[in-house]
Amino acid sequence: MSCACQDGVCNGKMDKATKTVGAETHAYSKTSSNTSIHESDDDDIWGDDEPTQTPAVKRIHTKQGYVDGLAHAQESSLQAGFDEGYGTGAGLGVAVGSILAKTWGTPAYDEARRELVITNVLSRQWFDNDLCMKKHALIQKWNQNLD
Repeated sequence: MSCACQDGVCNGKMDKATKTVGAETHAYSKTSSNTSIHESDDDDIWGDDEPTQTPAVKRIHTKQGYVDGLAHAQESSLQAGFDEGYGTGAGLGVAVGSILAKTWGTPAYDEARRELVITNVLSRQWFDNDLCMKKHALIQKWNQNLD
């Protein structure tokens, strides 16, 4: 019925009873005469949780870093693409606006509005693989009709 501690240092083992050694009180387990004071491995706050959580934390941080890197790259390339294409888009917008202004009040206005919608004007057929504009046949057609 005494603690199995030696020289006042507890090794976590107990005999058959609760015993006070110095200022420390020890609890015993009824199942064994020589068991640990921790009833299960889950009682130990410094248990084996860390190794199983480490890969999950690494995955989370890796994924977040990857997503942040993609977002940064997309923002910078998007801005560069915008800067390069702004002049082309502005020129097309001015050309379409001019055609619509010239056809205003005429029967051709409704047809021009239908044909010169943004999806038609910026259709891939007017650009090469590097997104450089080829001859824009739709704009040329309307400019020739108005001359």
